[in-house]
Amino acid sequence: MPWFICPCYSVKTALPSLAQSAVENFLPVRRYEFYHRRTNARVVREVALFPGYIFIHTPWSGLTGLRKVPSVGDPLKLDGEPFPIPDNLVEDIMAKQRAYEYDDTKEGRAARGVSVSARYPKGAKVEILPPSPLAFCTGLVQSVDSRGAIEVLIEILGRKTPVKLRQSEVSLVS
Repeated sequence: MPWFICPCYSVKTALPSLAQSAVENFLPVRRYEFYHRRTNARVVREVALFPGYIFIHTPWSGLTGLRKVPSVGDPLKLDGEPFPIPDNLVEDIMAKQRAYEYDDTKEGRAARGVSVSARYPKGAKVEILPPSPLAFCTGLVQSVDSRGAIEVLIEILGRKTPVKLRQSEVSLVS
């Protein structure tokens, strides 16, 4: 049985409908976290790795039944014929998702053995990203606290000033 990629117009309606019709499917997701500015709480979100598409595992004869499933379109085609995806590619994506490769949360980084302090070692040169008022300023990492906030020393008006930033606000400069 081959895998196919089908356009998915609404995941919320497509997944229950596919489960009801006993069609095996796979929706690869990427998890990320951020701290809510007002409540200062950690929020974890999931987004589709391939937005608007879902993997369907069905025999060639089952493709006609997909037309009855709401929010799922016909499989992607090549020269007018449905294009099967090799099993090893889908299995690789599944294995990477199980191994937290697409997971940028505290739990995912812990499972992969990646810590914030390892990604941003003391003395590393970083650049502040937009939309921060300090965008495009460069500085040196001073420390990383237990919540993952990075303290960066930047030069403002001729003085080195420590600034606390989130991971999403900085990038390493090589």
